[in-house]
Amino acid sequence: MKEHFTARENMMYLVWAVVATFVGATISISVVYLMTFQEEAKIEGMDDEKEKRSANLQLKVVRVFYTLLFMFIMWALVNVLLYVDQASKYEGKRTDATLSDVVSSFGLESGKEYPIVIGDKTTVDSGQVSYGGGMFYVKGAGQWTSSTSILVAFEGNNGSYVLEIPVSRVTFNVRQDVAEASMSVDVPDTKQPEEVAYWQHSYTCSDNTWAYGWVQKNCSPNPPQLVISDDVSRQGLSPVIADAFKESAGAKITLSPSMYNDILGSR
Repeated sequence: MKEHFTARENMMYLVWAVVATFVGATISISVVYLMTFQEEAKIEGMDDEKEKRSANLQLKVVRVFYTLLFMFIMWALVNVLLYVDQASKYEGKRTDATLSDVVSSFGLESGKEYPIVIGDKTTVDSGQVSYGGGMFYVKGAGQWTSSTSILVAFEGNNGSYVLEIPVSRVTFNVRQDVAEASMSVDVPDTKQPEEVAYWQHSYTCSDNTWAYGWVQKNCSPNPPQLVISDDVSRQGLSPVIADAFKESAGAKITLSPSMYNDILGSR
């Protein structure tokens, strides 16, 4: 596959060389003849044949010299433009990373099942209170909600994590033949700000080569590298997965009936 691509690419360079030579020669000859048109008219008006032949010979030499010079200048200019165009294609660039990418960097791939250890169940009360009133009275109003989560221990790429999984986001798969609990998490592909994470694309380039008179830049892409901010790396997986569940992430936990009863608090 690579040899076929190289042969096709070389054929393209050959075609461009032929076309550029023809166009360059045509333009150069036209420009040179326009530049030397008045000189040719002067030579035609000479009476001395010997001097006339000598002047015509010198004019031909001048025309050939300037034609080759202009062709060289145009070739060099086009080569520079082509090289700049090639170099711009191989510049390093950044592309958006997703929340799923960030979670995967800690060793938790979206949709993949992993063994876990189920811990305690926690309940968190949250809400808000507002106060108002006048000179002789005060009134208040409050809204309170409770959310229940399960603590699970997960072994990731960079160590062990204790994750807090909201029960409202969990689908339980209770099976009799399960000896060890496992979990898979579906993380949304939400784009992350560049200051949080991004994909770095780069190229490795070898020495330039020549192909039918054209400079050819030889570069091959490196594997994309996911760059995570220092703050996110230090915080670890737990706050990242918590943000994922605040969006639309969901988890599926496969466990035995006894493990499920422990979560429910019944035997």
